[in-house]
Parts: sequence; C-alpha cells; structure tokens
Amino acid sequence: MRKLLAAALLALSTLPAHAGDGPTLAAGFDYSSGKYGGGEAIEMLFLPLTAKYESGPYTLKLTVPYIELSGPANVIGNTSGNMAIPLAGAGPQRTVAGLGDVQAGLGYNAYFDPDRQFALDLATRIKFATADAEKGLGTGKNDLSLQCDAYKTSGDTTFMASLGYKWTGKPAGSDYRNVAYASVGLQHRFGGDFSAGILWDVRQSVLSTLSDQREITLHFTRGLAPHWKALAYLYAGTTPSSPNAGLGASLNHDF
Repeated sequence: MRKLLAAALLALSTLPAHAGDGPTLAAGFDYSSGKYGGGEAIEMLFLPLTAKYESGPYTLKLTVPYIELSGPANVIGNTSGNMAIPLAGAGPQRTVAGLGDVQAGLGYNAYFDPDRQFALDLATRIKFATADAEKGLGTGKNDLSLQCDAYKTSGDTTFMASLGYKWTGKPAGSDYRNVAYASVGLQHRFGGDFSAGILWDVRQSVLSTLSDQREITLHFTRGLAPHWKALAYLYAGTTPSSPNAGLGASLNHDF
C-alpha cells in the first residue's frame, strides 16, 4: 500500500483548499525485506515513475514501475500491493528484475467543504499485467480496485481514513481471492513546509492460507522549493505475511 501512501499524504497537504489544476511528476523508491508468510527471506525493490493530471474534481494517474525481487524461485511479486506472494513448495534463490505492472487510476473529489475542512475522494485503479510472469515479477493477470478516502482537518492536524476493495486476477490453477483493505492515520504540520505522521494499514491476504497483512508507517513530508515536495517513510509489519521492515521516498514536482 505504499504506492498509495505518497498520493494520500500529498493530498493531505492540499487541505483545506484544492491543489491547482495541472500535471505532477514523481519519482520514488521503496525497499522491503521479510518472509511474507513463507520460509525464506525476500527482498523487494520498487522504483515507480508516476504522472498525474488534475482538472477540477478529477485526477488521472499513471504509474510505471521497475522492480527487483530477490528470494526463492517460488515467490511472485505483486506490485499492485507492493508485496511478495510466497507459493507452496520451494525453489533455488534467485534475483530477477524488470518492468513491473503498469497502473492507471481515476480519482473524483466527491465532496469538499473548506469551511469544515473535510474532503471525500473516490478512486478506481487498474493494474495491467505488464510484468513478466515467467520471471515471477507479476501474476500475469489484471487487477481492479475501488477506494474511498476521507480527510478531516483540525488546526494543524489532518486525519485520514481509507477503505478499498480489489478484484484480483486469478492465474490458471491459483486459488487467489479478492481482498479488502483499509487504513487510518494522521498528519501534523509542524510549521513551514514540514509535516509528519503515522499510518496503520490492514489488508486481507490474497491467499487464504496466509495471515492478513498489517503495517505501521511513520512518514515525513517537506516542501523543498516552489512546486517541489519530498516524502520519506519507514514501516514495519506486525503479521507473518507482512514485510519485516522497509523504507521509501519520493520526489514530486507540480507544473
């Protein structure tokens, strides 16, 4: 869910007023390590390039990721959740890299009240199966997600809650299931252009044999110059199917 984190936190920085219309470009990285419910350590590096365009209440977004996955050969990268999926059996250690699954999204600001500083956003996202499934960089199937985000600002603190559902593409012979996910958190502005906060994520596992995924994320956002913002974060999983730990950052420029 870290790919959603950058968009959510930058959206927080626009309250209590809309961000200006126009394009935004962002480049980032995310590194995680853990067993993800399997028996051996897995390392995953995720490098996304994101283009976004806002016009009135609508937001269009396209993300093109590069991923590197190190671990046993029975592991599949899942870039729509930025997670690894360990399958039954075992395999030799290997490192694979390449284009991940390209994602496209459409968001709609359904409600915005600047007087009460409250906003409600709806979004849909499609993960296209562009990653090489034979290498284990993806499932080889498309995914579709629907999500609702709510923001409430009180003074220098903004509270956030998200609820979503993903229809998971199911490769032949797999027992993948559709999953629900949610998050709650807050962000506090400490003055100037610096903000920090905490986020709690919960997601059902795509495999019923694995525990649900839960993570705690500490995040920091800072404006570097006009039209530039930087985001950095650290996270830790609290269930066996979550990553043990990870970190990431992104640099964003709006035109």
